[in-house]
Amino acid sequence: PFTQNIEAVIEQQLQQTMQEINVLEGFKGFMARLFVRLSGDQVKKQRKIFQQVKNTSKSSIKIKKTLINAKWLRELSAIDPKQVFASVTVPSLVIGGEKDLQCRPQDARDIAQLSQAPVQVNVLENLTHILRLDDKPASIFRYKELTEKPVDSQISQLIITWMREH
Repeated sequence: PFTQNIEAVIEQQLQQTMQEINVLEGFKGFMARLFVRLSGDQVKKQRKIFQQVKNTSKSSIKIKKTLINAKWLRELSAIDPKQVFASVTVPSLVIGGEKDLQCRPQDARDIAQLSQAPVQVNVLENLTHILRLDDKPASIFRYKELTEKPVDSQISQLIITWMREH
C-alpha cells in the first residue's frame, strides 16, 4: 500500500535503484554505473516521460523502443491515494513489509489513520514488496533470487485470520 501519488512512488523507486547501483560491487556494478553515466540523469528522464504521458491523449506512446501505457499512467497519476483511503468505510487489512522498497512501511500505518473504518495493520519484519522474507539488506536486485522462494506463509495466515474475524 502507498499513500503518495504514483509519480512520487515511481521516482522514489528510481532513486532507490540508483542508490543501489552506486554501491553494487564487481563487474556488474561497474557496468551498471557506466550505463547510467552514459545514459544521463535517470530521474530527469523519468519526469520527462511523465510529462509526455500527460501531454498526450493517446492510450499508448512509444519512447525509443518502449511502448508505454499512457492512458493507464494518466489515470493512475490522477488518483490521490490519501483521498481514496480517507473514503474507506469498511474494515480493512493492510499488510506492509519492513523491507518494501516500493511502498514505504510507514504508509501502511498512515492508511489506518486515514480510513474511516477499523484497519488492522501488519508491517512484517524482513518482508519485501514481493511478499518474500529476506534476511539480507533490502535490495531490488535480490528480487529475481527471492522469486524462487514461495510467498511468505504469514501473508496467507494473516488474510485467513482476518477474514474469519470479519
